[in-house]
Amino acid sequence: MNTAMVLILTDNLQMLGEFRTRAFHHRHTHFHYAFSPENQQAEEFIRRGCFPLSVTQDLAQILRDYSKVISIHSKQVFPAQLVNSLPCYNLHPGLNPYNRGWSPQVFSILNALPLGATLHEMVEKVDAGPIIDQIDVKVESWDTSKTAYDKVILAECELLDRHLGAILSSNYSTLLPHKKGNFNTLASFEALMPLDLDQPTTYRDCINHLRALSHPPYWNAYFTDAQGNKIFLRIETMAEDKKANGMQ
Repeated sequence: MNTAMVLILTDNLQMLGEFRTRAFHHRHTHFHYAFSPENQQAEEFIRRGCFPLSVTQDLAQILRDYSKVISIHSKQVFPAQLVNSLPCYNLHPGLNPYNRGWSPQVFSILNALPLGATLHEMVEKVDAGPIIDQIDVKVESWDTSKTAYDKVILAECELLDRHLGAILSSNYSTLLPHKKGNFNTLASFEALMPLDLDQPTTYRDCINHLRALSHPPYWNAYFTDAQGNKIFLRIETMAEDKKANGMQ
């Protein structure tokens, strides 16, 4: 039996490990693992047997060497020639078509749109291809970006468990997104980070804003003091039942 060559493109070390655990059960597929050249954790990815690859500059190599491409938290936008020439799949940390693009959990906290995980075919438009499967994730009033994201990761792992074999064998069905939805860019996220201390608001909106930007170990939200210093902040939350049980 010929061994299929599949490219896994990821910029997330946690999901790299999760995928490799599941890839072990698919012995007739040979996986190559790559990351984006601008990834700031490049040394660690290389240590784990990955190599840098650009979907634009290395397009000819990808088309020549691989039968499928799976994107898992990759920060690269796939060119039209790639998605139109090879089966390309994306495991996306959002519930398409809601909050497509950057950091879906952040915007789900802010705009109260649904959150979840989506496995879909890739098309020229970002996070807009036919959907193979989705899992909803509930955003609670005490969730921060980090706790909501952790729930999404679990949902993504479940989607891999359900469908990795079907993707590799091209034996699955899809549904088209039921509406256009909305899209958020990196610039949209970065615009949330500076806090205007003189802007009128409510406690609800203020807390939601800080919840959406609280994602340890990162410091996202900040204000600038009278001396021009950036002061970074984030919040911790805890539901009453967890506090009563002595959880930290």
